Amino acid sequence: MHHPAKIDDEVRRLVAQAESSVDAYIADYGTWQVNRGNVKWLTNNADLNDSFENLENRVGPPQGRGKADLVAALEATIRADLTSTSSETVANTRTAALDAKRKLVLGRTGDTGPWATYQQGKPQVGDRLPESARMGRRLNTAKWSVPVNFAFMDGGIAERAVFKIVTSLGSQIEGMLIGGQLHAGNFWQEIENLGDSPLWDSGKSADDGGPQAMLGHEILQLIESGYRFYGRESTYAQGGARLVAVHPDRPAPAVGDKTQPLTIP
Repeated sequence: MHHPAKIDDEVRRLVAQAESSVDAYIADYGTWQVNRGNVKWLTNNADLNDSFENLENRVGPPQGRGKADLVAALEATIRADLTSTSSETVANTRTAALDAKRKLVLGRTGDTGPWATYQQGKPQVGDRLPESARMGRRLNTAKWSVPVNFAFMDGGIAERAVFKIVTSLGSQIEGMLIGGQLHAGNFWQEIENLGDSPLWDSGKSADDGGPQAMLGHEILQLIESGYRFYGRESTYAQGGARLVAVHPDRPAPAVGDKTQPLTIP
């Protein structure tokens, strides 16, 4: 995992979320055990039940431990889980990239979802990749977190994968990426200056995952890894352009060549 700071940030966030329930967990654990099978009690105490279940799954019963001990155990468990899941994601993404001819897909959820539906509807004919390989081109996990998202990108970059961006970013952003005008030093400032876009949502606070969109972080990872961006027409993207990001080790496509670097069966 190349981004330990992302794990640190996520550990702090998750511990802060759960820590406010620890005192009640210690004091009321016995009462919860008696009532957790009572449907009426669960209905009236749904949030409390959810917070206690989360704590029990992560640290077990209080067993006489104080708040400091439980918080320390909570932090250790969350860190171990995030570290393990991130490492698995890197390995799984490298395998998926190989299965999918080193081509991966990025985009907002509202675009990658329809992309997946479209792939599922394709008939299995000729030498087309099997559906499982095509579906493996996007990140789709029940254990998503910011570190896991960064790990997905790390795995694809390690395999020198081509990344297709199926979300339209708007002509200004796309032009700046293709023209090499965005780099690590100016990326977020320029994106903010351009106003709301698929990479920037001024209506979202940092606590809600904003204003910097995850897709922006993904593109910045590609820029920091030396990727070059090319435009490509996409009838699937409702006539708009989508970008293709190419690893610096791959040869640049010839001008007007519509078969490289993307050749999807």
